[in-house]
Amino acid sequence: EAYRLGMVNKVVPLEKLQEETLDLANRIAMQGASSLKYIKQAVNFIQDNQGFREGIRYFINLHQLTHAQRTLMGADSPQAAQAQGVTSVRERIARRDGQFKDKE
Repeated sequence: EAYRLGMVNKVVPLEKLQEETLDLANRIAMQGASSLKYIKQAVNFIQDNQGFREGIRYFINLHQLTHAQRTLMGADSPQAAQAQGVTSVRERIARRDGQFKDKE
């Protein structure tokens, strides 16, 4: 789905992931160091001008505030999870995500 949407340029089976990753890393390593440096600088420059770093900072702050609020409300406490009959992190995630299944 990510490939179809143009979010990634390649999809490989899990059993070929390490091999494909090493092939890509080797192809990148064969490029000139100065070329890679300038490409990296260009990508970082573009992302910064699009507000990438500020976006990340904003998200991190919002994420922390959300956790703090949920903690103050008792929603993230182990006691709250036990009261709901949740015994594992996996179960807790399944319950959390279950509310969105009809949205897919």
